Amino acid sequence: MGGFAQRAQPLAGSLPSSVLAVVTSDYDMPNQQSPTQLFYHDHVMGVTRIGLYSGVVGTAYFIRDPNNPLDASNSPLPKGQFEIPLALTSRRFYTDGNLDFPPDRGSLNAGADSPPDQPYWSYNEAADENLVNGRVWPNLNVQRQEYRFRVLAAANAQLYDLQLCLGDWNANSNLVPISGDGNSASCAGTVVPLTIIGSDGGYLPAPQTFTDVQIGITERADILVDFSTFAAGTKIVLINKVGIAGHPRGSTEIVMQFTVQDSTPVTPPALNPALFPPKPGPRSFTKTTSSE
Repeated sequence: MGGFAQRAQPLAGSLPSSVLAVVTSDYDMPNQQSPTQLFYHDHVMGVTRIGLYSGVVGTAYFIRDPNNPLDASNSPLPKGQFEIPLALTSRRFYTDGNLDFPPDRGSLNAGADSPPDQPYWSYNEAADENLVNGRVWPNLNVQRQEYRFRVLAAANAQLYDLQLCLGDWNANSNLVPISGDGNSASCAGTVVPLTIIGSDGGYLPAPQTFTDVQIGITERADILVDFSTFAAGTKIVLINKVGIAGHPRGSTEIVMQFTVQDSTPVTPPALNPALFPPKPGPRSFTKTTSSE
């Protein structure tokens, strides 16, 4: 996990005590929680923000329980190449492709939300492009069957209200219209349903089907999408309904695209609600008092 420098003790015939020796320590961090998706990043003093903005984040740390029927080898859930993590971030770039991160080039100020002449501490970097797994507005070719997407909202400040919109946004710019106040987007085509089976805390008590899913900073959503009924060549765009917020059209409201491939359709199995964990009941607390 890490190590720290410690001044070596002088020994007979050894190097001077000013030489530093590296002492390492191992830390055991047992995963005793329910199956879920976790993520991690370093906390190096003073440069954590740079590591995060550069994408040095572990986004697909899955805890699985072999005794849970949804994690077992015969689980009805998609697995292997059909289980894909989607780490959503937002970034801003210079025209030369470098990340545009405070401070601005030639400036000592991180932005209007930071103190004067403070080059780094800014909570809002005004990102105007969405990235998925480190790529700007990517396309994913999918087979005609069900996929499991493990979604992580990993942006610094961007919130997400995700929706699947049937259609080719590149060929039809009116597919995702912007609201009159410029703060939201919508799907002008057919909305493709999402089946949510889990969140930060693990599996839900039962699958839930929605037209959109809202996730905030560092939140996760475990989502199933069935592509088996779509013809080869069909395009589906994943949009962020709350992503526009004054940015140029075609930027933060578009997340990524899916293109259905010419493959044999596979109908997904029905999910038995009995496979999912029971709904947590009310918690009781005992109040204790002491006298001294």
